[in-house]
Amino acid sequence: MEKGAAAMSSQHHEDSREDTLPHIMKFNPPVSQQRYQTMVNLVQKYQAKKVLDMGCGECSLLRLLKRKEYIEQLTGVDQDGDLLQSSRYLAKPLLCEYLIPRSKPFTVSLYEGSIGEKDARMLGYDLVLCVEIIEHLYPDTLAAIPDVVFGYMQPRVVVFTTPNEDFNVLFPDFTGFRHWDHKFEWSREEFQCWCDKVAKDFSYSVSYDGIGPGPSGTEHLGCCTQMAVFTCLLPPHEGSTHSDDRNPYNLVCEVNHPHRTETMTREEQILTEATYYLQRMSRSLRRSEADEEDAPTGDSSDVLETEKDADEKREFSISLETMMKFSCLRRVCPSVEKLREVLSSMEAVTLSPDGSSVTYSIQEEDSSDSDFAAEDENDSDEPQTVEETPPLHQDVRVSWQQEESWD
Repeated sequence: MEKGAAAMSSQHHEDSREDTLPHIMKFNPPVSQQRYQTMVNLVQKYQAKKVLDMGCGECSLLRLLKRKEYIEQLTGVDQDGDLLQSSRYLAKPLLCEYLIPRSKPFTVSLYEGSIGEKDARMLGYDLVLCVEIIEHLYPDTLAAIPDVVFGYMQPRVVVFTTPNEDFNVLFPDFTGFRHWDHKFEWSREEFQCWCDKVAKDFSYSVSYDGIGPGPSGTEHLGCCTQMAVFTCLLPPHEGSTHSDDRNPYNLVCEVNHPHRTETMTREEQILTEATYYLQRMSRSLRRSEADEEDAPTGDSSDVLETEKDADEKREFSISLETMMKFSCLRRVCPSVEKLREVLSSMEAVTLSPDGSSVTYSIQEEDSSDSDFAAEDENDSDEPQTVEETPPLHQDVRVSWQQEESWD
């Protein structure tokens, strides 16, 4: 069965209306988690620096997005002020963020307000997420969305998700809506008709997708959740440039997270990190000689030690691709090409003729080695395989209590 797809089951689900159904459709992982992970993947795809979650509720999605280093402003808006007050602790930094601060400023803000109202503080966002919100709106608020979100705010990307009414036939003996607060549920045709008109009226392109596929043989019904991704067709400088003092939203909290004040240039940062790892591997190789063990930094294809020459000079070679697997170097260095450019100015290393690897001398033991011994033994920053886009369920590790698995 396809990952994330539904299966029929007789097992009941706690705190869900599915408890009333004789044969329950179950999703693995639950559709709510699939939606959140899809949003995380989209934020990563667009590398959005300013992200706004409209209808953030208990801030479950914000909790996941807080982990993303490239986000500089993360904002949640919801009409339920009491719910935001009870969730405001999620805006605060974790203890580890004080120990290892971010490399850039990062602010988390929570506002009490309606998506149907214009607020000047909501201008300038790269990505606006509207996850399962429109079906909860009364007609007047729904009618205001196009002008507020697309006409006034004009973010670079907007994402809407909503239940797919076509999919409801798969729930046995089902009547009404999936949630007591839903005012409507749209078929795919109705949703796409609304989205197409919005895109045409406000110079956006729109693409459609689904979240939570049903059992095999139900593909014609679409997925449990339908999604539209809008992309602004206007050049960035023609985006949201309004300047006014409209501030109807109530600020619940705003938290500035700790970050490092960087004084070095990007090239100096790359050189510092590259030198650190080369010295670290040099120490590891020297210790392994003494212990007659293999180097712990990778397999034989990653680090190759050369033969000793007449002057007892010992060297090792490592590919630039392998060096880029170290997370701290990867944070400051965008590509292998940039690493090659920086290392070419470093006297202590020699680039291979094809520029794919460097040769570095194994340093003799000195008094500073003892300072690094414990660090090397406990350092977990070994080369790791980098995934461009995480699998659907990888980032979701939170227990979603009191939340429907398919609403």
